[in-house]
Amino acid sequence: MLDDGNVDNNKHHVQGSSTILIVDDNSDILRFMERGLKEHCFAVSAFTDPLMALEDIKINGTVCSLILY
Repeated sequence: MLDDGNVDNNKHHVQGSSTILIVDDNSDILRFMERGLKEHCFAVSAFTDPLMALEDIKINGTVCSLILY
């Protein structure tokens, strides 16, 4: 859902595990990157809004191994 800044609310996130965080204002590119990484079994959080991405990290305590912006 793009309206809240998060492309995929069903994140493959396990508490305490690392995640690849993707932030891009182009939702087509964001979905393409997210899909490709998830197909290779990476945990991915994808956002169109950088402030929402930071809020997600703050609220959920997400540990990011890689941030693509």
